[in-house]
Amino acid sequence: MWQEVDYFFINKISIIGYKLLATISESLSNAKGYSETFDRMNMICAGNFAQLSAIRDKGLHN
Repeated sequence: MWQEVDYFFINKISIIGYKLLATISESLSNAKGYSETFDRMNMICAGNFAQLSAIRDKGLHN
């Protein structure tokens, strides 16, 4: 399913922390069969990085 996906969209980027972003990267890499972080995957992030606090993690804007 993920083999044909080239773009990954994250809305409300402010609630995404380091750990969740790493988990997303690892999951996408495994699904697509790649070994590098976000290898050949375009990410589109929307929202204000400092609007809300990351959930149980350090925010990306810190």
